[in-house]
Amino acid sequence: PRIEVIDCGATAFSFVPRYLFYIFSELLKNSVRATVEHHSELEELPEVQVLISGDEAVCSCRVSDRGGGIAMEDLPKVWSYFYTTAERVDCPVSRGAVDAPADLRWLSKRDHHESHGASPNEKEEIDAMVLASPMAGLGCGLPLSRLYASFLGGSVELQTLPKYGTDAYIYLNRLAKPCQERCTRTHK
Repeated sequence: PRIEVIDCGATAFSFVPRYLFYIFSELLKNSVRATVEHHSELEELPEVQVLISGDEAVCSCRVSDRGGGIAMEDLPKVWSYFYTTAERVDCPVSRGAVDAPADLRWLSKRDHHESHGASPNEKEEIDAMVLASPMAGLGCGLPLSRLYASFLGGSVELQTLPKYGTDAYIYLNRLAKPCQERCTRTHK
């Protein structure tokens, strides 16, 4: 699906880039996956929307999707480590969280067939193996995202409409002011 980013007057802020990237990549990954799976029969998927706003104290973001939402009985589980709704992949081509090929032969075989022509069945089999690489399914994305945000004084929250979609809210404190205050107190 298309990802639309809407800036509602957000201003630059200091934050640890690795944590910010992790939080957003996990939330977007979940939204895109849910949208694709929920609307698999559609030719044009509903977009995922990212809205960014904020004031002097907080940067706020909302990631909205129409990916079918989360069943109310499953909502508390999403914050548990290793809880996942993704199907288990028996033989991944890449290792989750490392994103490096575990078996380079599949990739080289795919490249060879692309350059020398492959039968439709061979191409389909190779593509299926490559697509079997886990983009999701470890069950750590949401809990770690919430932990990273919390560690830096922020939060990650979910609101869901079962059978419709989910809104993930990220609230991140601006680091400059608290860091300045701490440094000032330390150096007086």
